[in-house]
Amino acid sequence: FPSHDSNDETLGAYFKRLIQSINDTIQLDPKYIMLQVFDKRLYKHKGFLNVIHKDVDRNSCITLPLTYAKHEPVLFYNEIEGIDPGQYRKTNLPWPEKPCQIAQYSDNHPTLVNVQNLHNVRVLDEVHPRILLQLSYDIGFDDMISRNPSLWRII
Repeated sequence: FPSHDSNDETLGAYFKRLIQSINDTIQLDPKYIMLQVFDKRLYKHKGFLNVIHKDVDRNSCITLPLTYAKHEPVLFYNEIEGIDPGQYRKTNLPWPEKPCQIAQYSDNHPTLVNVQNLHNVRVLDEVHPRILLQLSYDIGFDDMISRNPSLWRII
């Protein structure tokens, strides 16, 4: 039986190869790589996922879900003229309009996400861990697609 350290090295090598494969395919290195973790043992609730926002430190990301509650979609919203999302979220009220898009991460391939659109996660499961490997980019969603349109499946 391999030791625990051996398994860690194998897993680390797998993710290094996976990330390098994505970099080689899209011909772009990420700004940074993030492991987004929610685990009930670490946090008391997932409420922070429900906050409507735009990511401030990246323009797009490629997400590989490792584990998450599949019935918790990512919701995208249109901006509303005259409403600042940063100020509005302090009201603790739901966004005044329904989502314009409801999306799921793919279990079959990495998912490109436009994190410069208003979005949140519909939190329905306070127990199931949520672990996402995310490659973050300064380049925007549309620019990522236009660099090599044949790579992306747009639905």
